Parts: sequence; structure tokens; C-alpha cells
Amino acid sequence: MRFATLLLLTLPAFGQTAVPTIPFDPDPNFLKLNYQLNLGEVLGVAVNSKGTIVVLNHPGSATSGPLYGNATTQLLEFDSTGKLIRELGKGVYGLGYAHGVRFDKYDNLWVVDKGTHAAMRFNPAGMVTLNLGRTATGLYDLDFNRAYHPYCVYNPEWICPVPPKENRLAIAIAAGERLPAGK
Repeated sequence: MRFATLLLLTLPAFGQTAVPTIPFDPDPNFLKLNYQLNLGEVLGVAVNSKGTIVVLNHPGSATSGPLYGNATTQLLEFDSTGKLIRELGKGVYGLGYAHGVRFDKYDNLWVVDKGTHAAMRFNPAGMVTLNLGRTATGLYDLDFNRAYHPYCVYNPEWICPVPPKENRLAIAIAAGERLPAGK
């Protein structure tokens, strides 16, 4: 019996093929930082349709406590050649300890922040156009007039997140974007 078990556990190892090598040419100096900036813990990189690069960086420069302004988070914007353009979101409410960045099809930058429990949208000009999360009163600001259907509604290749039962409402909210006819 032990031999059969051992044989079953080792069989997959014999049928494996070598993982193909992906050729690439690394450039450790691609991003040109000025003398005042350093890369600490890089948690995300996003590239928009024009080749602009945004690096989500935690430089390790918090000055007091776990969250002090946005001292623990930097959004550094670079052009397609790696030249530093600017730092986005400096002093923005809701940007404390971000952990994800992504561009949408309109080149808006979306930032998810676990320190402030917020999600923000920056337009291509770098202005915050939406901040979903806590407000100055400590309550959550959820504007159903800005609701939209996620990509998974329109494209079967995307997986829709399912909210837990405790986050579901027993009533219908007739607000936001409507599905096209036939969907």
C-alpha cells in the first residue's frame, strides 16, 4: 500500500516539462528618480494607453504613527522613457497606505487604500474625481448616482466578486447605470 501511495505521489513529477524561459533585457536604471526620492516597497505598477507609468511606492518615511498624511504612500508618475513627471495625490485625503493601482480604459487611475479603507479615482490630469470611503464624519460616502456595472457583467472572461451575505440588502435600489437591452 505504501509503495502504491508513493508511486501516485511521484507520477506527476515525471510528466512535467521544463518551464519556457521568457527572454527579456532588464534595465535597472529605467526609472529616473531625483535625489529626494527613493524606491522602498513597490506594491504596484500601472501603465496607461499612452505608456505613462505609475509606481505605487511605500518609501518607509512615515513620520508619526502608522498613518501620517500620506507619508507612507507615494504615487510616482513617469513618462514612457522613465523620466519622473510628478508625484500624484500628495496631501490627498484618503491616501494613507495604498496597496493597489490600475488604469481603466479612459486612463483614469484607480487607487485602493487599506489604511483609510478608500478607493480613489484620479483623472488623467491627476485630480481626484471620486473618493469612495470614509468622509470627515467617519461615515462611508457611497453615491449611487456614480454606480456602474463592473467589467464582468459585459465580459465572461472577468470574474464578478460576490459580496458576503451580511453586505446584501433586502431591498432593491433603483439607481446607477442600467444594463443595455438584452443583457
